[in-house]
Amino acid sequence: MIRALLAMALLAPICAPAVERPDEQAIAAALVPLAAIFAQGPTIPVAAQWDMQRLTEVVNGGGLGGRDTRIDRATLASLLAATRVNGWEHARLLTCAGTDRADEAVALVRCGDADGARMVRLWLRRDGATWRPYDLEILPLPLRLSALLAIGVADGPRNDPNQLSAACRLALCVLNAIANPRGDNLNDILRLDATALPHALMPAFDVTHATWLLGCGNHQAALAALDGLVDMEAAYPSLSMLRAHALLACGRHADALAAAASFEALVGSDVQSSLLRGSALQALGRCDEAAAAYRAVLAARPGLNDAIAGLFDALPEGRKGEIAAVLRAAPQPEHAFSCLANGLLNEERTDELDDVLTAYATIDADEPELVFFRAFRLAAVDLPGEAADAIRGAWNQAGDEDRRSTYIGLFLEWMAAAGRSGEAYAAFGDADRDAVFSTLADSALAESDVPLLSSLCAAHAHARPGAKDLPLYAGEIARLNGDADRADVAFRRGVALEPSDELAERYRAARVINLHAAGRLAEAAAVAPLEASFRQLAVLIAGRDADLATLVGARLAAAPENPAARLWEAVLRFRAGAYAETADLFAMRSALFCEDEGLAGRYFDTRVRTLVRLGRHAEALDLAMAGGETLDDPRFELVVHAARGERAAAQEAWE
Repeated sequence: MIRALLAMALLAPICAPAVERPDEQAIAAALVPLAAIFAQGPTIPVAAQWDMQRLTEVVNGGGLGGRDTRIDRATLASLLAATRVNGWEHARLLTCAGTDRADEAVALVRCGDADGARMVRLWLRRDGATWRPYDLEILPLPLRLSALLAIGVADGPRNDPNQLSAACRLALCVLNAIANPRGDNLNDILRLDATALPHALMPAFDVTHATWLLGCGNHQAALAALDGLVDMEAAYPSLSMLRAHALLACGRHADALAAAASFEALVGSDVQSSLLRGSALQALGRCDEAAAAYRAVLAARPGLNDAIAGLFDALPEGRKGEIAAVLRAAPQPEHAFSCLANGLLNEERTDELDDVLTAYATIDADEPELVFFRAFRLAAVDLPGEAADAIRGAWNQAGDEDRRSTYIGLFLEWMAAAGRSGEAYAAFGDADRDAVFSTLADSALAESDVPLLSSLCAAHAHARPGAKDLPLYAGEIARLNGDADRADVAFRRGVALEPSDELAERYRAARVINLHAAGRLAEAAAVAPLEASFRQLAVLIAGRDADLATLVGARLAAAPENPAARLWEAVLRFRAGAYAETADLFAMRSALFCEDEGLAGRYFDTRVRTLVRLGRHAEALDLAMAGGETLDDPRFELVVHAARGERAAAQEAWE
């Protein structure tokens, strides 16, 4: 639950006690012109829809590191497009409250659709009978547009729209890198000397660093980092909640309650603070109070899964029946039931499933998932045969092939994780043998469990002597045992059985992997279909330039304009230091590489590196931004150094 709470930890509105504030209709009216503004190009005229006077006051009013950040209204207007946020047409008001000014309000707005939603904090000012936006903050970063614009004027010529636009664009890239780090690369991002950041970005860096430490499980270090940010909590109340999460993770439950109280003193109670109080109170053994906290959440947000799970845990034995009413009140009772039951399964608490099943049976006794979860309960008490019967009953009742596949897959995954694959295979009849075998065999293969895989193959060979996937697993067993020749014979025997297209591709890929591991690269490259084998093998030997050059040369000799071979040719030229030649090759064939989804990522990565080596930093940055999610490397250091004019450091960051 801590992870789920942490995901919400920076969403509390930053504001003082409420004064008169706009209603939802007024917010919606304010968002209409925003959609038009953000839909425009890189520069826009002075926009009456924005309260330019108030924004200018904020930017020029100090409080941003004591810098002289004077900037005129026309220049501010020309920079607004740099803060473009997609999805205003789907914007929805979540919360709204007053500030310390009687004519201002701050709103928490959700922008975008379900697949690309972002949280935005929006500052508004009363203008007669309407409210006009003048400032915004893209969450979870504690950095407002006004501070971002101040960065653009702090270190360069003031009121030059072109230079300021470029500076703000670079600063936004920094923000995006901080807000959306690329997984494993976050370590590299955080190794950057924080002093290289513009002053106004320091809060974002500090908060992100602490959040990352907490998410990595380094709770004590996260708490130490947050202790150093206590002075910021009045301005950024979300820090109090983040600190409360760190304290909770460290087992300091009473202190976590106190930190949550500090947050609520600043902005009032909300869903995340109530959830945290519930967790802390329950850990302190104050289960009745914890249950009350969860009920308060559910009163505001019926169906919230974390609150339902928390309440279920807080209720004593004999009083779990209350969950029935909670599930019934959810917008989607079946979804709430499934999440609660799955949570118990994931925590291996199958003995507690009965209470949930009994509760939901009072809502919909015919729900197929009710039968499905009963199957897990039967399996847990060593009745796998009856469990399999229940699974079949569940999917027959559902009458849906997709749900049928989901049910059997989840059940087999659970049985395999419990070390009961053999029981699971034996529990199903002939009609399900093939699907059950492939699922369990793949699970055993993923774990390189040769004894289990051999046992499953023996059982399936007895039940299905002519199964077309048996040679695949026989070959994998031989490969895992180090017998490449025997493995290749098995794979070729499987291909001769004329399997389905999907199974034939598995045989091909398995042959390439096996022959590559045996050092037989020429044979691997000759496995048909040749194009698929070339692409697979090139990735496998990507770090061995001599072998890669031989492979690419042979492929180009047979197919001179092959896109994949031409791309790898460019990669090799780049590695040899022929940057100008590499850039020319990319320029000639960029459309060819971009159109191929399998090549686009490596193309963007190598071309950006090439441009940086040639000193064409502006082109490199444009391409890096256009590459989006296809880039493998973090852009954080490049953007920071380029923004500061440190070209050598930017090149080093890319390398």
